[in-house]
Amino acid sequence: MARSSAAALTLAILPMAGNLQGCGAPAEEAVVVRDSAGVTIVHSNVPAWVPGEGWHIAAAPSLSFGGLVGQRPYEFTTVGDVRRLADGRLLVTHCSNPPELRLYESNGAFIRSLGGAGTGPGQCSFILRSWLAPPDTALLYDPSLARLTYFQLGGAGVRTVELDLSGFGPDEAAAPVWLDRFEDGTLLGRPNSAPPVTDGRARAPMTYLRLDPADLTVDTVLTVPGAEYVTERLGTDEEDVRPVLFGPFTSAVARGMNVYMADSDAFTIEERAVDGTLLRRFARRWDPVGIDGRFRRQYREQRMAAADPAERSTVRRELAHAVFADHFPALEGSLIVDPEGHLWALQVRTPGDTARVWTVFDPDGRWLGDVVVPTELRVTDVGEDYVLGVWRDADGVQTIRSFELVKPTPATRSTAPADG
Repeated sequence: MARSSAAALTLAILPMAGNLQGCGAPAEEAVVVRDSAGVTIVHSNVPAWVPGEGWHIAAAPSLSFGGLVGQRPYEFTTVGDVRRLADGRLLVTHCSNPPELRLYESNGAFIRSLGGAGTGPGQCSFILRSWLAPPDTALLYDPSLARLTYFQLGGAGVRTVELDLSGFGPDEAAAPVWLDRFEDGTLLGRPNSAPPVTDGRARAPMTYLRLDPADLTVDTVLTVPGAEYVTERLGTDEEDVRPVLFGPFTSAVARGMNVYMADSDAFTIEERAVDGTLLRRFARRWDPVGIDGRFRRQYREQRMAAADPAERSTVRRELAHAVFADHFPALEGSLIVDPEGHLWALQVRTPGDTARVWTVFDPDGRWLGDVVVPTELRVTDVGEDYVLGVWRDADGVQTIRSFELVKPTPATRSTAPADG
């Protein structure tokens, strides 16, 4: 079975974010809340914040460091996450070249590195994810070595957990991808590859898993619709399975002992328990943006221009049989829960957009409004009064930047009584 590389199917040609807000609805219909078999359903037709009075980030960063070529602690090439610790220190996940965690003071002064290239205790080959485990532990996940490594940030303690899980296989291609961490230390993940799909066009089922690192037991959380694929025979005896370009998918983030799951085919998020039980569903109005012929031509042209000369014939064949979705998805897949319980969801890029836009839901699932950030900023952490992330300039140079999150007391739209 031939499979095209999903990693090559990027959103690189799209300006980021966009204003996908729907037109206004009557105030009494701003939010509809109802109960369905004991599950609260919340749908927001308009944001709670009055335009111009919602949250926003400051124009200039409050902290910026990095971008110093040749000075290893301050040269960033493959940054994954950046997080702020409770005491203000910053933890930077440098995925490769070299793979290590870097710890900095609150002012950006380098403290020390954790990890490093290798296969010995405390070393790694590639860092896909990292997390903070209170009170003072950093955890990294290396899919290449199928390994979890725990570092004591206040000392020299290192603990390694090998993840050669029965039924998945020890190699990187077969091992599950661990995405997030529940507060009890178990991990949320999913298989690294999609299961077979039926002939034709369909969304492959995606099973989310929960791993207990203490005894390596794996439980199923829930199976949901995953990425959309097309399966067909292209004049050969082999089936060709290809992802639908810009098709829908599901993303997830852990919060406490629950998980938020977002379906990009609609601006809908479900909150579920670790056993998959649906606790709540909330959504906001979303008007899909169609994918037209002009965009498809631009996509093909830019893919060809970016292809290595030796691979252009292969890329040309792939593009000749490419299948596009009818419209762009609602979400890019990035979800962040801030310390106050607000869920931040990154809107997808569509042609003509000039900024990144994050939709913010309050802890009750109501759409508060949107926070706009520069296209150069990839947000990785949100606090009560800051937005933190990786800034990439036009030359590809990466720096770490933090911006003040300004929270005026906004006037909000009035709402009708809950619809029971």
